[in-house]
Amino acid sequence: MTPAATINSIDPRDLTRDSMGTLVISIGINFTSPLLVSGNIAVQMINGLLMDGIENRFWRKRLGQQVPSSPTIDSVVFKGPVTGKSINGHQVEDYMNVMDQQMINGTYVFQGLVTVDGNFGFLEGGTVDGVDVSALKDNVVYLQGDQFIDGLMTFSKLKIDHDLKVDGKLNGWNVTSDFMRLDESFPHIGNLIFMNKTTATSVKMTNSDLLVESLNGMVVEDAVADIVLSNEDATINGSLMFKGNVLANHIDVNGTIDGVDLEDLARRSLKKVSGKPQLLTASIKVDGGVSFTSSLKLQVVNNKPWTDHLMKVIPLDYDGVISGKKTFEKNVTILGDFNPALLNRINMSRLVSSILTTNTEQTISSQYFFEGDILAKNVNAPKIDGVDVGALALVDEDGDVPLNLLFEEDVAFLDSVTSTSGFLDGCHILGLNSSVIYFGPNRTLELNGTTALSGIDVMKDVAAKSKVTAGPNATDVFYFLES
Repeated sequence: MTPAATINSIDPRDLTRDSMGTLVISIGINFTSPLLVSGNIAVQMINGLLMDGIENRFWRKRLGQQVPSSPTIDSVVFKGPVTGKSINGHQVEDYMNVMDQQMINGTYVFQGLVTVDGNFGFLEGGTVDGVDVSALKDNVVYLQGDQFIDGLMTFSKLKIDHDLKVDGKLNGWNVTSDFMRLDESFPHIGNLIFMNKTTATSVKMTNSDLLVESLNGMVVEDAVADIVLSNEDATINGSLMFKGNVLANHIDVNGTIDGVDLEDLARRSLKKVSGKPQLLTASIKVDGGVSFTSSLKLQVVNNKPWTDHLMKVIPLDYDGVISGKKTFEKNVTILGDFNPALLNRINMSRLVSSILTTNTEQTISSQYFFEGDILAKNVNAPKIDGVDVGALALVDEDGDVPLNLLFEEDVAFLDSVTSTSGFLDGCHILGLNSSVIYFGPNRTLELNGTTALSGIDVMKDVAAKSKVTAGPNATDVFYFLES
């Protein structure tokens, strides 16, 4: 080989082998791609890390280890027991155990809220926030359970879910005699003086007097003469105005009600229920629908003679011949047969022979354009969208193509292809039979005879049974590799 010649961009003079076939590299080397070694490798340092005793220097996931150094870990979760002298600079024995019982000697200051689920025991004289816990049982009020309190107690806010018995006074008041209930009836013996306005649902007095300045806004003395009781008959002289609804069993009014003479109104009113026929001589305009449950006689309705109009109306259940021109301004639904002579000025007898139906076999003699999709079981047409149907080649049927074909994209043949001219896309197919190289079992490639290659890239092993030459001087490759 020439001094500058390489194999796969590698200068063979840079390769060194000892007598055992072991690759020895005496200088530092940097691998830019993954290195696969099937045998042993001996190296002192990888990526700046000494390999001596490396199997005992890295942390193991499933083996017990002692770590003599002081590591710093951003986040760690221990799923088993951990033994150490200190954690984050604090001695391990200074931590409290939240799971088991523990005896604490010394003073503890808790920076946040502490909740104790079990019992909390203090020695005699021990304090919490300066409070002697041992003396609490004699000076506190319990939240639960019955308790008798014989001293003066002051509460800033107190809520009691059960009964409270007070023998003395509550905020200076005698509970049994100084209060009245707002939500319950409460019998009271003695004089009551209300200093402010008082509202009561009802007041029942027995052998007692009630002295008021006003009752419901009225001076009682002035209202006695004007009050009409609901359970007594009364005669009212003068006008009377009701601001709300009025329900009366019987009322006689000599004048008017809301300015209406009721006697005149009763004579001229059309009654909803009447025991005798009613004659209406005036015109009536009804904004909504009208339904009559009994027979009636009408002269004119909507400016039309009612009797003549009924003779021209077609009932919904009519079964007969309808003559004249009819114009429907809205949609019409016909549940039975419909046999018109003209429909929208179209002769229906002629239309039937030219209609394209959806459920019969038909022959179309004219050209049709469909703007939407078509779903058909069988269609016979010489051309579809301008395409000659007889010239189409189907991918699932055998056939002959008499014309030259140009495929603008890749074509995959799922079966054999026969070329009568011997050329396919400019390639001499018949000539390939004598010079083609076939893969053997497991896609191995075997070359029989002398073969000249202009270039070759070999990704796996090559076995040559004869001499292999390369380069312009036909250098023996095996001789070159062994020299």
